[in-house]
Amino acid sequence: MSNSNKDCFEDNYYKILDDNILNNEFPKVTIFDNLMENNVKNDINNNKTLKINGKNFKVLYASNFVDRALGLMFRDINYDEALVFKYIFRKIHVHTCFMKYPIYIIFLNDDKVVDFTYLKPWSTYQSKEYSNMMVEFKDASLKN
Repeated sequence: MSNSNKDCFEDNYYKILDDNILNNEFPKVTIFDNLMENNVKNDINNNKTLKINGKNFKVLYASNFVDRALGLMFRDINYDEALVFKYIFRKIHVHTCFMKYPIYIIFLNDDKVVDFTYLKPWSTYQSKEYSNMMVEFKDASLKN
């Protein structure tokens, strides 16, 4: 794909996401019971999954202070992986400083989507609603 075609694709893709955000068309997220368990680890045997708009994502956890502070900075994940943050009920401020690719972020209150956005590198966002879980993944992951 040439650079001009890629830029055109990205512009159209972001316009569609903008329209969805403006129309409050939240993504459909299915939280499986095993995702809510408190024993979270990023070990090789982690078989926890999350379904977003009908697509399964392997769950990676930001389970300690360093993982939560760094998030996806300096880290590349596959298109079928999502990083899950669990925290105390609050509004979250996120940034994509030092990131190499755009990300899609979904804020959940238990199993209900309360806010979502996408961020290009070097952007910030303050969630509009209180949540207790956040999911980050590569934005192109929702492409069919």
